[in-house]
Amino acid sequence: MTKRSLETIHMIPSSSRVIIPDQLYFFVTSSDEESIANRKKSSLRYFTCDDSFVFSAFFADFGPLDLGKTVSFCRQIDELLQNSYDSSNESAPCVYHCQNHPYRIANSAVLICAYMICCRNASVEEVSIFYLFIV
Repeated sequence: MTKRSLETIHMIPSSSRVIIPDQLYFFVTSSDEESIANRKKSSLRYFTCDDSFVFSAFFADFGPLDLGKTVSFCRQIDELLQNSYDSSNESAPCVYHCQNHPYRIANSAVLICAYMICCRNASVEEVSIFYLFIV
């Protein structure tokens, strides 16, 4: 592992959950927007779908998102992981984050689990362990 790789790993938030080692991480943000802005300046690729994948409630429900949005999310992550190289052409880990709100956390967890099952051939048992630690 290169010195740059070790520095990058230390920039990943300590509360993150590993989704795909050295490639994809997930964490729930605090209300401190400044800390997110500072993290975005690192070589890590931070992204969120809190504003782009918004659930349209029918009554008093909150999700999960419909199948079309789930497929769009999976394609977005695939594209992001395929193009996640920094200026030195080293792979830059991606960090998916959401706001600290029960609805956002639940929807984000479902989306990440759907991605792992549909695109990475993970088993339901494998992703259920991840889901339990998030929600």
